[in-house]
Amino acid sequence: MTQPFLFLWRGRLVTVALIALSQGVSGCDQQRDTEAPLPKPPSEAPAAESQTTPTTAAAQPGLTNQESVSSSEVKKTLAVQAAQVTLAPFKKQLKKALMAALVEGPEKAIDVCREVAPNLAAQTSTPDVEVGRSALKLRNPKNAPRPWLKPVLTEFAALEKPEGQHRVVPLKAGGYGYAETIVLGEPCMLCHGTAIPAPVAKHISERYPYDQATGFSVGDLRGVFWAEVGPAALTEANAVK
Repeated sequence: MTQPFLFLWRGRLVTVALIALSQGVSGCDQQRDTEAPLPKPPSEAPAAESQTTPTTAAAQPGLTNQESVSSSEVKKTLAVQAAQVTLAPFKKQLKKALMAALVEGPEKAIDVCREVAPNLAAQTSTPDVEVGRSALKLRNPKNAPRPWLKPVLTEFAALEKPEGQHRVVPLKAGGYGYAETIVLGEPCMLCHGTAIPAPVAKHISERYPYDQATGFSVGDLRGVFWAEVGPAALTEANAVK
């Protein structure tokens, strides 16, 4: 392939990716903009939502079974709120960085995921809510799933349609783990698909010699955005109004 033709071919790939991103399709390792609305604060939720069969949870000291279950549901709702609110700026800033990088080419977008994304996760995390990304098929080994997260990823991977899914898991320290799916869009195929351009494949192999994150199709599960919500965030005083 001659050099001028290669330049035009790669330019068309980047143009397609930018058009798709501007229409609300996620960039590499980014979720589509179809986020579920934040749950209502527990005080506004219908009473029926907190009424679970008493045998589903053991009563806490001083509480009846019903009161214990209700308290657990309130904390779970607060955990979802805290996780989604903390993840929102991380996801928004990552998408913005990816779009800007794609103007220069897919290789720049790869570098954003490698260098910028971890910094954004650290910057948007709080003392009570830590956020990040993970997957079963890793590109960056530093994104390996935490013990509570791996079963959730396995569950998501078995879904026929993983888009828009999230799960909440109680943690031993009294907090909760939260995970929401990342589903691949058309721009992601430049770096994660089955026909990756040779210069892009070379760039990936140089930075990730043990890369597992290729061979995907549009709509496949790529991984998750996750959050670990500490007990201090699980109070109504900290609820998002």
